[in-house]
Amino acid sequence: MLETYRSLFRIPGAFRISFSGLIARMPGGMDSLAIIFIVLGAEQKYAIAGALTGVAALTTVISTPFWSNQSDKRGQKFVLKIAVPIRALAMFTFIALVTFDAPIWSWFVAVIAAESSSVSIGSFTRRRWMSMIGDNQKAKVDTAYSFESALDQTVYITGPVLATAISTVSPPAGLILATTFFLVGGAMLLTHDVSTPPILERGEFPPLIRNRAIHSVAIPLILIGGCFGPINLAFVAFTREIGHPAIAGVLLGVGSVGGLVFALINGGIKWKISAGVRFRINLVIFTLLAIPLPFINSLPVLFVLNFFLGGSVGPLFPTAISMVEKRIPKSHMTEAISLIFAGIPLTGAFASIWAGKVIDDYGSHVSLWIPVLFIALGAASTLFYRPWYKD
Repeated sequence: MLETYRSLFRIPGAFRISFSGLIARMPGGMDSLAIIFIVLGAEQKYAIAGALTGVAALTTVISTPFWSNQSDKRGQKFVLKIAVPIRALAMFTFIALVTFDAPIWSWFVAVIAAESSSVSIGSFTRRRWMSMIGDNQKAKVDTAYSFESALDQTVYITGPVLATAISTVSPPAGLILATTFFLVGGAMLLTHDVSTPPILERGEFPPLIRNRAIHSVAIPLILIGGCFGPINLAFVAFTREIGHPAIAGVLLGVGSVGGLVFALINGGIKWKISAGVRFRINLVIFTLLAIPLPFINSLPVLFVLNFFLGGSVGPLFPTAISMVEKRIPKSHMTEAISLIFAGIPLTGAFASIWAGKVIDDYGSHVSLWIPVLFIALGAASTLFYRPWYKD
């Protein structure tokens, strides 16, 4: 397995892609918790924190596919030059508005402005890997996808810990750091010409939003997207209820450790089972592991369960991309990858608002039924797309 990854990083520019992509996507692991902490620091309720994170997530459903489409048409440089400074400026404005107790409606305006310029860094870096590796080394491309998923999990390991540790000392600090990460990483990607994908001729191809191959993975992922925001809120609330608020980031990070470990294992295996079958198996395992969540009162048990919950998610995303890659032209792949994941915040927005209200009224344990419901619906939705999971 190690030799598989060594050969990947012998490609010139590989380290720069992975490192700059890691830095630029750090807000993905920090923003939700950082927003929760800065809002709670302003003595507001979980419902407002959930509404803000939900609105932020909902905005990215529209913005990330749009910018990915523009990157396929006009190039990643064009997009990054516009999106990176606008998002950073809007997010710093949001921090100032909350810190200086501006009207709550202005917080929502600033968050919407920031997320309107949100780009899918993971889609950009995966497209760069595809361009650098070439068409004749499919196994190496799959390894790169798994490594990118491992980086995603690394973000969700370190991000929550950083956001929690810094925000408990100074509520605005977590969001300031996350935005700075995005600025630095985005600038590094922008200036890395070696890995910048060429703009390819886009022939006649039906709109991707209507593509059934994308639906077969995007619909289940949209549904399981309803678990991530509520789990963040519930774990923060649970650790506060038991008197250990600082442990929330570590608890969330443990789940991402599981995702990192299993994503790396997935990338190092030469699978004989089709990607579609593995996708469905992962969803079933995810559902079975989620069912005990509302019944757990022990923090150590929750740590162990969350590790394996994350482990079931780790291989899910690269497997989804492998399924779609066979049916979508390379000239549309940045947009395709973005569309696979863009819908995740859609249910996340609704579920976060719902979970925030349930936590305020009934406590953290009742709210954990919300992620269980969405994960089960995601697994069940694959029944409608069975032919598309065959190679």
